[in-house]
Amino acid sequence: MTRLPKKLPNPQNGNPTIYDVARLAGVSPATVSRALNDTGYVSEETREKILLALEELEFTPNQAARTLKTKRTQQIMLALPDLDNPFYFDMVRSVQEVAKKEGYLMVLTYTGGDEREEIKILQAMRQESVDGLFMVPLNPTEALLAEIENTTTPVVIGSMSTFPWGDTNVPFDYVGVNTQEGLYLATEHVITQGHRRIGFVGGIRAMYSFRERFKGYRQALEDHGLSPTKELLYWSTYTEQGGYEAGLFFASLNPPPTAIVAVNDLLAVGVLQALEEVGIRVPEDISLVGMDNTDLSRRVRPRLTTVALGQAEIGRVGTHFLFDRIKARNTQKQPTVERVVFQPRLVQRDSVKDLK
Repeated sequence: MTRLPKKLPNPQNGNPTIYDVARLAGVSPATVSRALNDTGYVSEETREKILLALEELEFTPNQAARTLKTKRTQQIMLALPDLDNPFYFDMVRSVQEVAKKEGYLMVLTYTGGDEREEIKILQAMRQESVDGLFMVPLNPTEALLAEIENTTTPVVIGSMSTFPWGDTNVPFDYVGVNTQEGLYLATEHVITQGHRRIGFVGGIRAMYSFRERFKGYRQALEDHGLSPTKELLYWSTYTEQGGYEAGLFFASLNPPPTAIVAVNDLLAVGVLQALEEVGIRVPEDISLVGMDNTDLSRRVRPRLTTVALGQAEIGRVGTHFLFDRIKARNTQKQPTVERVVFQPRLVQRDSVKDLK
């Protein structure tokens, strides 16, 4: 049994510090700090001495002390590629709601869609600073997959695409949405309204999720006897500014397209702004479709026809999967790997003109 040295009197101010804990436990303050913050190796015997000292001194319980005792932080992390895009607002809200019901805090972090930042976060999981990670990568790669497989902390991947790793068996749950089908729906809709010259505004072409969306656009054209035209393709960032630049580009064409489909609502709003500035009316002169069904699509005028991707549901389902994994880990049970891909739906509003 681990025993402490003879108990020291409580500090006169009644607020013990890690130095008081260190003296009572017979270790250095640095060791106490490592144990409380879980930032380095501490033997089980030393850890037990520190726990006993904390109890003896009635050290104010904080998150670090609880982590030391229970090996759980009562925190999960949500890692998003973009904190400015309103698309993620509903997802953040739903993840936080589930975490709160489970008695957990949600830690929000931003990766910028940078694989290097995503890998850094996964490597930091080895310190067990949170009990689980819900990550939304923009461009899932083999390097990211390898890093996830080396992580012992429960991980769930959310994505705005279908499963990117083919038939690979993975040790984590996946929740996504078929955005290829989403762009197919958007493109087919304007085709059925009589449009044949249809512009495409994509995000960063190197990213898997945007290439997948382009496939939906191309497939819809081909299924209706049309072919993609290079001059009607505009690849950009996935921001409102990128959409603005695309709108100016399409306005400069002679003739311009009769319809434009954008891979997200931010791009579509940027396109709308540019067209308005040069005197092109939506939908009277050019029809416009976005994707995401964010609040923006309802607030602009005309209200945007768009594609709903169910981001709140992705967040909710993914977080439930994450807590299933956390609970299974605590009971040493092997959870079933879940993979869910939602189907999008077209939301018709006021930004598409019927040419028939």
